[in-house]
Amino acid sequence: MELDQFRDVDLVIDYANYSFIEKQFVSQGDYKGRTLTVQVTNNGVVGEVPGLMLNLNWHNQASGLTDLSAFSVLDKANSIYRIEYPQHMMTPGKVLASIQVIQNGKVTNLKQFELTVQKIAGQPIGIVEKAEFSALVAILADSNKFRTDIDRKADKTFVDAQFASIVSGAPKGTFTTLDSLKAAYPSGTEGIFLVLSDGNWYYWNSSTSTWTSGGIYQAEKSKFSIIPKDQRLWHTFKVDGTVGSSYTFNNTANTLENTTDYFETSVAGYGTYSIPLPIDQNDVGSTLQLRGTTNYRVSLIEYSVDLKVISATQWANTLDKVISNDTRFIVIGVKRYDDAPMKLSEMALIDCEILSDKIQSLNRDIKQSTTESFGEWIQGAYSFLGNGQTIGSATYSNYRMVNFVNVNPSTVYKLKCSLLLKYRFALILADENNRQIMDCGWVTTKEEVLIRTTPNCSKIYIVLANIDDAKMFKDADRLLMGIKFSTLSNIEVDQYRGPASSEPFLVNNTWFNLSIGKGANGKVTTPIVTNRILTRVDVKKGIYTLDVLASEDYRFNYIQVAEDGEYLSDTYWQVGGARLKVDLDGYIYIAAYKGDGAAAITTAEAEHFKIGIRRSSGLNQLLANRFNKKIIGHRGASAIAPENSLPSFEQCGRLGVWGCEMDVRYTSDNIAIIMHDETVDRTTNGSGKVSELTLEQIKAFDLDFGENIENYQNLKVPTLKEAVDTCRIYGTIPVIDLGLFVGNEDNELLERVLLDIAELGILHDCILICQTTWIASSVRAKNNVTPIITAYSGTIGAEIESRRLFRFENSYCGGWYSTASDQQLKELYAVGKRDYNLQFYMLTNTKTEAKKYLELGCDFISSDYPDILDFD
Repeated sequence: MELDQFRDVDLVIDYANYSFIEKQFVSQGDYKGRTLTVQVTNNGVVGEVPGLMLNLNWHNQASGLTDLSAFSVLDKANSIYRIEYPQHMMTPGKVLASIQVIQNGKVTNLKQFELTVQKIAGQPIGIVEKAEFSALVAILADSNKFRTDIDRKADKTFVDAQFASIVSGAPKGTFTTLDSLKAAYPSGTEGIFLVLSDGNWYYWNSSTSTWTSGGIYQAEKSKFSIIPKDQRLWHTFKVDGTVGSSYTFNNTANTLENTTDYFETSVAGYGTYSIPLPIDQNDVGSTLQLRGTTNYRVSLIEYSVDLKVISATQWANTLDKVISNDTRFIVIGVKRYDDAPMKLSEMALIDCEILSDKIQSLNRDIKQSTTESFGEWIQGAYSFLGNGQTIGSATYSNYRMVNFVNVNPSTVYKLKCSLLLKYRFALILADENNRQIMDCGWVTTKEEVLIRTTPNCSKIYIVLANIDDAKMFKDADRLLMGIKFSTLSNIEVDQYRGPASSEPFLVNNTWFNLSIGKGANGKVTTPIVTNRILTRVDVKKGIYTLDVLASEDYRFNYIQVAEDGEYLSDTYWQVGGARLKVDLDGYIYIAAYKGDGAAAITTAEAEHFKIGIRRSSGLNQLLANRFNKKIIGHRGASAIAPENSLPSFEQCGRLGVWGCEMDVRYTSDNIAIIMHDETVDRTTNGSGKVSELTLEQIKAFDLDFGENIENYQNLKVPTLKEAVDTCRIYGTIPVIDLGLFVGNEDNELLERVLLDIAELGILHDCILICQTTWIASSVRAKNNVTPIITAYSGTIGAEIESRRLFRFENSYCGGWYSTASDQQLKELYAVGKRDYNLQFYMLTNTKTEAKKYLELGCDFISSDYPDILDFD
């Protein structure tokens, strides 16, 4: 661990164990007392920690204010984050705070600490006391591991003393004497070296240019507890440990029929088992120490690369097992000493351990990406040849009917079946290669069962029959049984009569090469074509959201039709799904084309679509209004400061403007900057396209255009981060215009924009202006949480336009290009707000028009003038 790597940070957090290392050096920039810089490491290793975000959760006791403020990324490659303490946090007095660490969705709130904000004479805000040497350390550091004397300045002597007790990895080499080490590396090198004559380890101290002792080398490494705790990695069925056998289960002692909590409780004496956990080839030959408890015993099964058993231990309280050279997977077993049945949930509570001095963790991804869908019912039966065997092809039978449903591993499902005391069903689980995992037996008395799929399960077969085997089983019997299969999230498929119209469901219908249109009589027409495909689902009155997963080459249109065939409305063509308000029982037709709409499309292509329909809300989960003035500053306060500049954004904040609109573009080195035009020519003293200039080149130019430009010398084009940071100071909402995508359907660049706003920590705290349907639908297909603004015209009819605006959840409506009359706007605002809970805004620079639009029903105004709503 190089000390210079921590030179400019206040605090180091090691996310592997959430320990804290105090700051060893002080940078001059910290003396202002208004920033906190944090570096995150992994077991002391400096580098990028993927998927990481930091927040500061604070409460100022003097002001009573509480908030969650995001850190910004200072150095992504070295995981360094900085926060400038929010202005509203800096009321002099005590502040209680904690750092929130978020990695890949996992949230960890670290230990609370206290800051003291000192008062500065003549100013309402202060500075954080003792900021020059990390006052946090006294609270956060583990006193058994780290020195935390905050009154002591750091120097090399102090640093060396701290590191003398730390072994920084295994020795890079061994020397008989210190002189032989010096002779080998007179100018030093990286790593530590063991000197046998004194038993010490040495490292090169670059500040003194000497080999420095780190103390007595301790050969015993720390051991890692590697037993996985994720319940998805465990199951309750006995694994066959016979040498040479495949990874198969033995569950002959219980069935769905005689067990109330099948899949959740093991058979007596069986215990629980992990899935096969991968072992790296570099880890073979190392020793695992298995440690049971007074109540539990442990065992280990080793597998080859093709999942054949190499060896299996006996059950024991203590086992030391050297990993075989041929081992590529291991399965861990845990069971009760008293051989009583063991619940799967116990795995989260037991304190058995597996220790390793080399392997740091055991894990395996459980991919749960399958969209649950039925196959086709077959009047017949499959050949189920036994556990571990491939399921045979279907054969005709008058006495059975079978189907299958694609499922996710380690997921709980519910099966409903009206047995009417004359039917029975059986379930067979299969893996991704269609090999039988287990047969759950015939069920005759239960009309509802819960099924937790095993970690290697991809499909469940359902077999139906009469209780009397002599009676034939017909399709009419299947309809009477009413088979329904769902996840606990209630995504339900009603297989005998199509999608359940009042419940969430998945579209698994037949598609046809048909187009759809409106005939002269107002009824639907569906002519045969080659460049469109069409399907239909039944719906009842209500609000629905269609979630669509499909390639961006495809466009969809959602058409509402009454039960009598009357063509009611459509969303028009777009990427991805939509939200619909259904006023009459009837149908939703889903139409699709690909490319430019002229290319041929086959019904087989619909097999790659994943379309779900769920009940939805008519309410938009919009950002709360933070100010009384319902105004968005157009390119900031551009009537009193240069457009899209930091002074323009600062003026918005000082004047209490609700939102601050800004235009984003990307430099040739992929940095987001604030610039309206495609080139820098109009607003700077430079020349060229933004996309062809680097950030350094653009920063060399000065802004030389805009209101009161003479008051701002050497004014630079801001980056998106600089603009967002300015908005954060004043609590103004960044409203980011994605105008660069008008006529430029660049999905890769759009993903970059969404990634950048995520890294800035404003996914929920900004708004994206989407001027075209492609931009709005593409954003929604990738991101369903950030509010957007979509365009309205006001000229196509209040009802039809309100419906089309309603399709995008969490969306405002902007009238940049509207040529509608006052009456048309009044009707649109009335219908949209009353029936669809929409919110509208209009762009104007005159107070007369602003007042008129508000009186017509508009909700807020976008303008260059921040005082446009200050009416006489």
